[in-house]
Amino acid sequence: MTVVSSPQISLPLGDSPRDAAEWSKVLFDAFADRQRTVGFLQLAQQAERACPGDPSILCLAATAALLDENPEHALVFLKRYRKRYIANDTYYLLYALALAQQAKLDAARAVLERNKLIFPDRVFSAFPGGHERSDWLLNWFDRIFLGPPPKRSADELPVARPQHYPHPQSPSLHPSRNPSATLRAGSAGEGQAGVGRRAQRGSVDPRAQAAYRRQPMKSPLQFPR
Repeated sequence: MTVVSSPQISLPLGDSPRDAAEWSKVLFDAFADRQRTVGFLQLAQQAERACPGDPSILCLAATAALLDENPEHALVFLKRYRKRYIANDTYYLLYALALAQQAKLDAARAVLERNKLIFPDRVFSAFPGGHERSDWLLNWFDRIFLGPPPKRSADELPVARPQHYPHPQSPSLHPSRNPSATLRAGSAGEGQAGVGRRAQRGSVDPRAQAAYRRQPMKSPLQFPR
């Protein structure tokens, strides 16, 4: 039987990250590579061994494990973080995603709602994966708030899913009942959290923007029309 190994992320020849800042950049660059879908955890484990106990590396390592859909490893990194540091929005967001990947959707939703991680600005500010992984994040919010997608037979055509939403301040925008659609509308201007790698936002009316950002995403039924 042929054994297929998972793809690995290789560091550039001659480059050896020396500290947490350089390892963080390596991980962020990996997250930003839209062509890569697996192999994040192996790189994160190298970073964690090089910088044991560093808070940024632990959160990035947990994110890497989640991108590889390995919630058990993600929870290990989060447990190490929780033993040393005060839990913040990033911790609770990653913890909820790990629970969701373990099919504990009700528990994941409770964590998000209890910590008020139901607003676009807070969610995207807390997510270390960056703008390039926003679709991945939105898909998991779909599962948490709406449940897993229904199983369809092989001969059924997939339901088309909209890929673009109007600008949050557009007069034509009507808040969607889907919480992830609100996140998607806000994702255009959000980047990596806590490290200053944020995408540039266009010029908008601050009052209109503030009103939009106060819209919660608690559930499709409670979302204001």
